[in-house]
Amino acid sequence: MKVLVLAPQPFFIERGTPIAVKLLLRALEQRSSEPVHLLTYAGGKAIELSKVIHSRAYAPPAYLTVGPGISVRKLVNDFFFCIALIKLLWQERKNQFQLIHAVEEAVFFAYLAKLVLRIPYVYDMDSTMSEQLIEKWSVLKPMKSLFESLEKITIRNANAIVAVCDSLAETAQEMGAQEVQILRDIPLTSTKQLERPISLRSELQLPPEAQIILYVGNLESYQGIDLLLDSFKRIAPRFPDTYCVIVGGSDEHQHNYREKVESLGLQTHFIIAGRRPVDLLNHYLEQATILASPRTKGTNTPMKIYSYLHSGVPVVATRLKTHTQVMSKETALLADPYPEAYAEALATLLENQSFALQLGEAAKRHARNNFTWEVFQRDLNALYDQLELGRQSTGGSSKLQTSS
Repeated sequence: MKVLVLAPQPFFIERGTPIAVKLLLRALEQRSSEPVHLLTYAGGKAIELSKVIHSRAYAPPAYLTVGPGISVRKLVNDFFFCIALIKLLWQERKNQFQLIHAVEEAVFFAYLAKLVLRIPYVYDMDSTMSEQLIEKWSVLKPMKSLFESLEKITIRNANAIVAVCDSLAETAQEMGAQEVQILRDIPLTSTKQLERPISLRSELQLPPEAQIILYVGNLESYQGIDLLLDSFKRIAPRFPDTYCVIVGGSDEHQHNYREKVESLGLQTHFIIAGRRPVDLLNHYLEQATILASPRTKGTNTPMKIYSYLHSGVPVVATRLKTHTQVMSKETALLADPYPEAYAEALATLLENQSFALQLGEAAKRHARNNFTWEVFQRDLNALYDQLELGRQSTGGSSKLQTSS
Protein backbone atom coordinates (compact mmCIF):
# COMPACT_ATOMS: atom_id res chain seq x y z
CA MET A 1 0.00 0.00 0.00
CA LYS A 2 1.40 3.35 -1.03
CA VAL A 3 1.28 5.59 2.06
CA LEU A 4 1.86 9.33 2.42
CA VAL A 5 2.59 10.65 5.91
CA LEU A 6 1.76 14.33 6.39
CA ALA A 7 3.69 15.77 9.35
CA PRO A 8 3.31 19.57 9.67
CA GLN A 9 6.39 20.07 11.84
CA PRO A 10 10.09 20.70 11.32
CA PHE A 11 11.66 17.27 10.83
CA PHE A 12 13.75 16.07 12.41
CA ILE A 13 14.02 17.96 15.68
CA GLU A 14 14.13 16.59 19.22
CA ARG A 15 10.57 17.39 20.27
CA GLY A 16 7.50 15.32 21.07
CA THR A 17 5.56 15.15 17.80
CA PRO A 18 8.57 14.82 15.45
CA ILE A 19 9.89 12.03 17.68
CA ALA A 20 6.49 10.30 17.49
CA VAL A 21 6.52 10.69 13.69
CA LYS A 22 9.95 9.07 13.59
CA LEU A 23 8.57 6.09 15.53
CA LEU A 24 5.63 5.87 13.13
CA LEU A 25 7.93 5.88 10.10
CA ARG A 26 10.13 3.21 11.63
CA ALA A 27 7.09 0.97 12.17
CA LEU A 28 5.75 1.58 8.66
CA GLU A 29 9.17 0.83 7.16
CA GLN A 30 9.25 -2.54 8.89
CA ARG A 31 5.77 -3.63 7.82
CA SER A 32 6.08 -2.97 4.08
CA SER A 33 8.54 -3.44 1.24
CA GLU A 34 7.18 -0.30 -0.43
CA PRO A 35 8.72 3.11 0.38
CA VAL A 36 6.83 5.45 2.70
CA HIS A 37 6.43 9.03 1.47
CA LEU A 38 6.80 11.85 4.01
CA LEU A 39 5.96 15.54 3.66
CA THR A 40 7.11 17.96 6.40
CA TYR A 41 7.92 21.60 7.01
CA ALA A 42 11.15 23.01 5.63
CA GLY A 43 13.01 23.10 8.94
CA GLY A 44 14.77 20.32 10.79
CA LYS A 45 17.81 18.15 10.20
CA ALA A 46 18.12 15.22 7.81
CA ILE A 47 18.16 11.76 9.40
CA GLU A 48 18.66 8.35 7.87
CA LEU A 49 15.44 6.48 7.16
CA SER A 50 16.06 3.60 4.78
CA LYS A 51 12.66 3.35 3.07
CA VAL A 52 11.31 6.89 3.44
CA ILE A 53 11.06 9.37 0.57
CA HIS A 54 11.16 12.71 2.38
CA SER A 55 9.86 15.92 0.78
CA ARG A 56 10.03 19.30 2.48
CA ALA A 57 7.70 22.24 1.92
CA TYR A 58 9.23 25.64 1.26
CA ALA A 59 9.26 28.29 3.98
CA PRO A 60 10.79 31.78 4.05
CA PRO A 61 14.13 31.69 5.92
CA ALA A 62 12.69 33.77 8.78
CA TYR A 63 10.02 31.10 9.39
CA LEU A 64 12.13 27.94 9.46
CA THR A 65 12.01 27.70 13.26
CA VAL A 66 8.58 26.72 14.57
CA GLY A 67 7.80 26.19 18.25
CA PRO A 68 5.27 23.74 19.72
CA GLY A 69 1.58 24.61 19.58
CA ILE A 70 -0.43 26.93 17.36
CA SER A 71 1.18 30.21 16.29
CA VAL A 72 1.26 32.68 13.40
CA ARG A 73 4.62 31.20 12.43
CA LYS A 74 3.03 27.76 12.22
CA LEU A 75 0.14 29.03 10.12
CA VAL A 76 2.61 30.51 7.62
CA ASN A 77 4.31 27.13 7.37
CA ASP A 78 0.94 25.42 6.95
CA PHE A 79 0.22 27.61 3.93
CA PHE A 80 3.39 26.52 2.16
CA PHE A 81 2.84 22.94 3.36
CA CYS A 82 -0.54 22.92 1.60
CA ILE A 83 1.03 24.15 -1.64
CA ALA A 84 3.70 21.45 -1.42
CA LEU A 85 1.01 18.80 -0.88
CA ILE A 86 -0.93 19.91 -3.96
CA LYS A 87 2.26 19.68 -6.02
CA LEU A 88 3.08 16.23 -4.63
CA LEU A 89 -0.41 14.86 -5.32
CA TRP A 90 -0.19 16.18 -8.88
CA GLN A 91 3.23 14.60 -9.40
CA GLU A 92 1.92 11.23 -8.23
CA ARG A 93 -1.36 11.42 -10.16
CA LYS A 94 -0.54 8.41 -12.38
CA ASN A 95 0.33 6.25 -9.36
CA GLN A 96 -1.63 7.96 -6.64
CA PHE A 97 -1.27 7.39 -2.91
CA GLN A 98 -3.59 4.75 -1.49
CA LEU A 99 -3.63 6.15 2.05
CA ILE A 100 -2.73 9.41 3.77
CA HIS A 101 -1.62 9.29 7.41
CA ALA A 102 -2.24 12.86 8.59
CA VAL A 103 -0.69 14.21 11.78
CA GLU A 104 -2.43 17.02 13.70
CA GLU A 105 -3.78 19.86 11.50
CA ALA A 106 -2.69 18.09 8.29
CA VAL A 107 -5.98 16.22 8.66
CA PHE A 108 -7.76 19.21 7.07
CA PHE A 109 -5.62 18.85 3.95
CA ALA A 110 -6.16 15.08 3.98
CA TYR A 111 -9.92 15.62 4.16
CA LEU A 112 -9.80 17.84 1.06
CA ALA A 113 -7.69 15.24 -0.73
CA LYS A 114 -10.34 12.64 0.06
CA LEU A 115 -13.10 14.88 -1.28
CA VAL A 116 -11.29 15.61 -4.55
CA LEU A 117 -9.21 12.47 -5.18
CA ARG A 118 -11.00 9.89 -2.99
CA ILE A 119 -7.80 9.08 -1.10
CA PRO A 120 -8.70 7.65 2.33
CA TYR A 121 -6.93 8.96 5.38
CA VAL A 122 -5.98 8.15 8.96
CA TYR A 123 -6.02 11.03 11.45
CA ASP A 124 -3.12 10.91 13.93
CA MET A 125 -4.73 12.87 16.77
CA ASP A 126 -2.30 14.37 19.27
CA SER A 127 -4.67 16.98 20.73
CA THR A 128 -8.13 18.50 20.42
CA MET A 129 -7.31 21.25 17.96
CA SER A 130 -10.42 23.36 18.57
CA GLU A 131 -9.60 23.55 22.29
CA GLN A 132 -5.94 24.28 21.61
CA LEU A 133 -6.88 27.14 19.30
CA ILE A 134 -9.20 28.77 21.84
CA GLU A 135 -6.67 28.38 24.67
CA LYS A 136 -4.02 30.09 22.56
CA TRP A 137 -6.20 32.90 21.20
CA SER A 138 -9.14 33.55 23.54
CA VAL A 139 -10.43 36.24 21.16
CA LEU A 140 -11.62 33.34 18.94
CA LYS A 141 -13.86 31.90 21.68
CA PRO A 142 -17.11 33.07 19.97
CA MET A 143 -16.11 30.86 17.01
CA LYS A 144 -15.53 27.74 19.12
CA SER A 145 -18.60 25.92 17.79
CA LEU A 146 -17.41 26.51 14.22
CA PHE A 147 -13.97 25.09 14.95
CA GLU A 148 -15.52 22.09 16.71
CA SER A 149 -17.78 21.45 13.71
CA LEU A 150 -14.83 21.52 11.32
CA GLU A 151 -12.93 19.12 13.56
CA LYS A 152 -15.92 16.76 13.72
CA ILE A 153 -16.13 16.68 9.93
CA THR A 154 -12.51 15.56 9.60
CA ILE A 155 -12.94 12.95 12.35
CA ARG A 156 -16.14 11.47 10.91
CA ASN A 157 -14.64 11.21 7.43
CA ALA A 158 -11.39 9.61 8.57
CA ASN A 159 -11.12 5.87 7.95
CA ALA A 160 -9.49 5.60 11.35
CA ILE A 161 -8.32 7.77 14.22
CA VAL A 162 -4.98 7.13 15.91
CA ALA A 163 -5.20 8.65 19.41
CA VAL A 164 -2.19 8.99 21.70
CA CYS A 165 -4.21 8.55 24.90
CA ASP A 166 -7.56 7.50 26.35
CA SER A 167 -9.03 10.99 26.63
CA LEU A 168 -8.44 11.76 22.94
CA ALA A 169 -9.88 8.38 21.97
CA GLU A 170 -13.02 9.22 23.96
CA THR A 171 -13.22 12.64 22.29
CA ALA A 172 -12.89 11.08 18.83
CA GLN A 173 -15.65 8.56 19.58
CA GLU A 174 -17.93 11.33 20.87
CA MET A 175 -17.32 13.21 17.61
CA GLY A 176 -18.39 10.22 15.51
CA ALA A 177 -15.16 8.44 14.61
CA GLN A 178 -15.55 5.25 12.53
CA GLU A 179 -12.56 3.45 14.05
CA VAL A 180 -10.26 4.44 16.91
CA GLN A 181 -6.89 2.91 17.76
CA ILE A 182 -5.00 4.08 20.85
CA LEU A 183 -1.30 4.23 20.01
CA ARG A 184 0.55 5.33 23.11
CA ASP A 185 3.99 6.87 22.96
CA ILE A 186 6.97 4.89 24.21
CA PRO A 187 10.09 5.85 26.18
CA LEU A 188 12.86 7.79 24.50
CA THR A 189 15.45 5.38 25.82
CA SER A 190 18.83 4.86 24.18
CA THR A 191 21.43 2.12 24.22
CA LYS A 192 24.10 4.59 23.17
CA GLN A 193 27.44 3.74 24.75
CA LEU A 194 29.17 6.72 26.31
CA GLU A 195 32.92 7.24 26.17
CA ARG A 196 32.73 8.46 29.76
CA PRO A 197 29.86 8.42 32.26
CA ILE A 198 27.61 11.46 32.45
CA SER A 199 27.32 13.03 35.89
CA LEU A 200 24.54 15.57 36.20
CA ARG A 201 25.85 16.64 39.59
CA SER A 202 29.35 17.25 38.21
CA GLU A 203 28.01 19.10 35.16
CA LEU A 204 26.05 21.48 37.38
CA GLN A 205 28.73 21.62 40.10
CA LEU A 206 26.40 20.19 42.72
CA PRO A 207 27.54 18.31 45.84
CA PRO A 208 27.83 14.52 45.37
CA GLU A 209 25.14 14.00 48.02
CA ALA A 210 22.70 16.44 46.36
CA GLN A 211 19.08 15.32 46.03
CA ILE A 212 17.78 16.27 42.56
CA ILE A 213 14.20 17.00 41.54
CA LEU A 214 14.39 16.80 37.74
CA TYR A 215 12.00 18.14 35.10
CA VAL A 216 12.58 17.45 31.40
CA GLY A 217 10.59 19.06 28.58
CA ASN A 218 9.57 22.36 27.06
CA LEU A 219 8.73 25.34 29.24
CA GLU A 220 5.36 26.32 27.82
CA SER A 221 2.97 27.63 30.48
CA TYR A 222 0.79 24.49 30.49
CA GLN A 223 3.77 22.41 31.65
CA GLY A 224 3.44 23.91 35.13
CA ILE A 225 6.98 25.17 35.75
CA ASP A 226 5.50 28.03 37.76
CA LEU A 227 3.73 25.48 39.95
CA LEU A 228 6.99 23.57 40.40
CA LEU A 229 8.86 26.77 41.28
CA ASP A 230 6.25 27.83 43.84
CA SER A 231 6.24 24.33 45.33
CA PHE A 232 10.02 24.15 45.54
CA LYS A 233 10.15 27.55 47.25
CA ARG A 234 7.98 26.10 50.03
CA ILE A 235 10.19 23.08 50.72
CA ALA A 236 13.66 24.56 50.04
CA PRO A 237 14.29 25.61 53.68
CA ARG A 238 13.44 22.09 54.93
CA PHE A 239 15.72 20.35 52.41
CA PRO A 240 18.88 22.45 51.92
CA ASP A 241 20.66 19.62 50.07
CA THR A 242 17.86 19.38 47.46
CA TYR A 243 18.10 21.02 44.04
CA CYS A 244 15.49 21.41 41.32
CA VAL A 245 16.93 21.04 37.80
CA ILE A 246 15.03 22.04 34.65
CA VAL A 247 16.24 20.51 31.37
CA GLY A 248 14.80 21.80 28.08
CA GLY A 249 12.99 24.87 26.82
CA SER A 250 13.54 27.56 24.23
CA ASP A 251 16.19 30.22 24.79
CA GLU A 252 13.46 32.78 25.49
CA HIS A 253 11.72 30.61 28.07
CA GLN A 254 15.00 29.75 29.76
CA HIS A 255 15.87 33.45 30.05
CA ASN A 256 12.45 34.32 31.47
CA TYR A 257 12.59 31.61 34.11
CA ARG A 258 16.15 32.45 35.12
CA GLU A 259 15.00 36.00 35.80
CA LYS A 260 12.04 34.77 37.84
CA VAL A 261 14.21 32.35 39.83
CA GLU A 262 16.72 35.12 40.60
CA SER A 263 13.93 37.44 41.74
CA LEU A 264 12.99 34.78 44.32
CA GLY A 265 16.59 34.28 45.41
CA LEU A 266 16.55 30.59 44.46
CA GLN A 267 19.16 30.63 41.67
CA THR A 268 21.62 28.41 43.55
CA HIS A 269 19.06 25.64 44.06
CA PHE A 270 16.56 26.01 41.21
CA ILE A 271 18.68 25.53 38.10
CA ILE A 272 17.64 26.18 34.50
CA ALA A 273 20.12 23.81 32.87
CA GLY A 274 19.19 24.28 29.20
CA ARG A 275 18.66 21.65 26.54
CA ARG A 276 20.30 18.23 26.37
CA PRO A 277 20.35 15.62 23.55
CA VAL A 278 17.35 13.28 23.62
CA ASP A 279 19.56 10.21 23.19
CA LEU A 280 21.13 11.02 26.57
CA LEU A 281 17.78 11.45 28.31
CA ASN A 282 17.73 8.16 30.19
CA HIS A 283 21.26 8.78 31.52
CA TYR A 284 20.02 12.00 33.15
CA LEU A 285 16.73 10.56 34.42
CA GLU A 286 18.46 7.72 36.25
CA GLN A 287 20.52 10.21 38.28
CA ALA A 288 17.50 12.06 39.68
CA THR A 289 15.98 11.55 43.11
CA ILE A 290 12.50 12.57 41.93
CA LEU A 291 11.09 13.20 38.45
CA ALA A 292 8.54 16.02 38.25
CA SER A 293 5.61 16.47 35.88
CA PRO A 294 3.69 19.49 37.20
CA ARG A 295 1.50 19.99 34.12
CA THR A 296 -1.55 22.17 34.80
CA LYS A 297 -3.47 21.98 31.50
CA GLY A 298 -4.25 19.54 28.74
CA THR A 299 -5.52 15.97 28.55
CA ASN A 300 -2.97 14.27 26.32
CA THR A 301 -0.18 12.45 28.17
CA PRO A 302 3.28 14.05 27.77
CA MET A 303 5.74 11.79 25.93
CA LYS A 304 8.29 12.23 28.72
CA ILE A 305 6.03 10.35 31.15
CA TYR A 306 6.83 7.05 29.45
CA SER A 307 10.56 7.68 29.85
CA TYR A 308 9.98 8.76 33.45
CA LEU A 309 8.19 5.50 34.26
CA HIS A 310 10.80 3.31 32.56
CA SER A 311 13.62 4.95 34.53
CA GLY A 312 12.56 3.47 37.86
CA VAL A 313 12.88 6.90 39.52
CA PRO A 314 9.75 7.94 41.50
CA VAL A 315 7.46 10.45 39.80
CA VAL A 316 5.48 13.31 41.33
CA ALA A 317 2.71 14.36 38.93
CA THR A 318 -0.42 16.46 39.10
CA ARG A 319 -3.67 14.59 39.61
CA LEU A 320 -5.11 15.45 36.19
CA LYS A 321 -6.31 13.20 33.38
CA THR A 322 -3.17 13.97 31.40
CA HIS A 323 -1.40 11.81 34.00
CA THR A 324 -4.04 9.56 35.57
CA GLN A 325 -4.84 7.80 32.28
CA VAL A 326 -1.40 6.13 32.43
CA MET A 327 -0.43 6.44 36.11
CA SER A 328 -2.14 5.58 39.39
CA LYS A 329 -1.28 5.88 43.08
CA GLU A 330 0.59 2.58 42.70
CA THR A 331 3.00 3.99 40.07
CA ALA A 332 3.33 7.70 40.93
CA LEU A 333 2.68 10.15 43.73
CA LEU A 334 -0.23 12.22 42.45
CA ALA A 335 -0.92 15.68 43.86
CA ASP A 336 -3.55 18.33 43.26
CA PRO A 337 -2.23 21.09 40.96
CA TYR A 338 -1.65 23.63 43.75
CA PRO A 339 1.67 24.67 45.34
CA GLU A 340 0.76 23.41 48.82
CA ALA A 341 -0.25 19.95 47.63
CA TYR A 342 2.56 19.55 45.13
CA ALA A 343 5.16 20.73 47.66
CA GLU A 344 3.90 18.21 50.20
CA ALA A 345 4.16 15.40 47.64
CA LEU A 346 7.78 16.31 46.89
CA ALA A 347 8.54 16.43 50.62
CA THR A 348 6.93 13.02 51.16
CA LEU A 349 9.31 11.32 48.74
CA LEU A 350 12.35 13.22 50.01
CA GLU A 351 11.58 12.09 53.56
CA ASN A 352 10.58 8.50 52.80
CA GLN A 353 13.23 6.77 50.70
CA SER A 354 11.75 3.28 51.04
CA PHE A 355 8.37 4.48 49.76
CA ALA A 356 10.09 6.34 46.92
CA LEU A 357 12.01 3.20 45.93
CA GLN A 358 8.85 1.09 46.02
CA LEU A 359 6.99 3.60 43.84
CA GLY A 360 9.80 3.76 41.28
CA GLU A 361 10.07 -0.02 40.97
CA ALA A 362 6.30 -0.37 40.51
CA ALA A 363 6.36 2.29 37.78
CA LYS A 364 9.18 0.50 35.98
CA ARG A 365 7.31 -2.82 35.97
CA HIS A 366 4.16 -1.12 34.70
CA ALA A 367 6.05 0.60 31.89
CA ARG A 368 7.88 -2.54 30.78
CA ASN A 369 4.59 -4.40 30.51
CA ASN A 370 2.61 -1.71 28.69
CA PHE A 371 4.76 0.96 27.02
CA THR A 372 7.32 -0.65 24.72
CA TRP A 373 8.34 -0.64 21.07
CA GLU A 374 6.81 -4.11 20.67
CA VAL A 375 3.42 -2.92 21.95
CA PHE A 376 3.57 0.20 19.75
CA GLN A 377 4.41 -1.86 16.65
CA ARG A 378 1.74 -4.46 17.43
CA ASP A 379 -1.01 -1.84 17.80
CA LEU A 380 -0.03 0.04 14.64
CA ASN A 381 0.16 -3.18 12.63
CA ALA A 382 -3.28 -4.22 13.89
CA LEU A 383 -4.75 -1.00 12.54
CA TYR A 384 -2.95 -1.15 9.20
CA ASP A 385 -3.86 -4.83 8.79
CA GLN A 386 -7.51 -3.81 9.09
CA LEU A 387 -7.03 -1.05 6.55
CA GLU A 388 -5.29 -3.43 4.14
CA LEU A 389 -8.07 -5.98 4.57
CA GLY A 390 -10.69 -3.35 3.88
CA ARG A 391 -8.87 -2.27 0.75
CA GLN A 392 -8.64 -5.84 -0.53
CA SER A 393 -12.34 -6.41 0.12
CA THR A 394 -13.18 -3.49 -2.18
CA GLY A 395 -11.12 -4.92 -5.02
CA GLY A 396 -8.06 -2.74 -4.49
CA SER A 397 -9.91 0.55 -4.83
CA SER A 398 -8.77 3.56 -2.86
CA LYS A 399 -11.84 3.40 -0.64
CA LEU A 400 -10.86 1.66 2.60
CA GLN A 401 -13.31 0.04 4.97
CA THR A 402 -12.55 -0.69 8.59
CA SER A 403 -14.44 -2.70 11.16
CA SER A 404 -16.35 -0.84 13.83
